[in-house]
Amino acid sequence: MSGMQQWKWRGPYEQLSLWDDCSSEPFVASSICESPTGEVQLLEKILERENLRRALRQVRRNKGAPGVDGMTVHKLGRHLRKHWPKIKAAILEGRYRPLPVRRKEIGKPQGGVRLLGIPTVLDRFIQAAVAQVLSAMWEPIFSESSFGFRPGRSQHDAVHRALGYVRAGHRYVVDMDLSKFFDRVCHDRLLILVRFQDETNCGRLWAWQDLVLPI
Repeated sequence: MSGMQQWKWRGPYEQLSLWDDCSSEPFVASSICESPTGEVQLLEKILERENLRRALRQVRRNKGAPGVDGMTVHKLGRHLRKHWPKIKAAILEGRYRPLPVRRKEIGKPQGGVRLLGIPTVLDRFIQAAVAQVLSAMWEPIFSESSFGFRPGRSQHDAVHRALGYVRAGHRYVVDMDLSKFFDRVCHDRLLILVRFQDETNCGRLWAWQDLVLPI
């Protein structure tokens, strides 16, 4: 595997050691596991032990309200210890389906409401595991001028960049906002573009349907 450190196939995942509380343990970088066939598969990266433990720590750290099933963050570890083999098999076989998100309305200061969707803690855990792997794959191709919702970047970095433009003599600012972009974007076309960008690595992931949670 050019450009990647090779790792041996770990085999079955140990349930108890995987889901026990590991918040006090130092983070170990996610490894990319290699399947017995020699092909690095995206879902196997996502389901790699350390990546899952990192996702579990993130969900616990973020806390948050329960979804439609009422399960709290504190109950997630116990649920995974009991049901992880079935959940993992459903993901690998393309049978996993997220539950609908719980809909909540939040008032805006200028009036109106913002719709908030709260996934179940299990779905948040799986989303975190997916996002961690995809971020490592896609971050290198993002624009250097992009700061929103990216690891290690913030609005403060955007302000510092803007100040640099001002000092360089630029005097015009174009402020644009795509209203309700995530509500209106065509997800089918978006996934086609993603698949076109990296057909090999993303093929198995896009076989896992319902990436957009129902409400």
